[in-house]
Amino acid sequence: MPRCRIDIEASPTFQRLLREYQRRYPRTRADLVDAFSRIEQDPEHAAHATPLIGFGRRVWKYRSKHSDLSRGARGGYRIIAVYDGGNAILWPILLYAKVDRDDVPADVVKRAVEEIREALRAASSHDAQNGG
Repeated sequence: MPRCRIDIEASPTFQRLLREYQRRYPRTRADLVDAFSRIEQDPEHAAHATPLIGFGRRVWKYRSKHSDLSRGARGGYRIIAVYDGGNAILWPILLYAKVDRDDVPADVVKRAVEEIREALRAASSHDAQNGG
């Protein structure tokens, strides 16, 4: 299986949530880097990967430890991401800590999926206009 590329910059919502968690918990980025390095190797099995129902194996939930609260992956962060297996790229779209919530409602996930699609369309259009 080829390595997966992870683009954490594409989703404005993920970026906002990441900044919020980093303000509260200084080791957030290090925890996520660890999870992302495992996900890059095997996006469909690493970090307790679970496809979300209703998204046709395109939206996945991953677990990450939460070092600041001394919690392992079971009680740590959750990363919701859109995965394009054909192009081996993953876009994280949501981030939350189990200490803050148990789950994310499906409508929130749907909005985040639509947001990333719009962001990717806009980036693609921008690249095409600039010869990229």
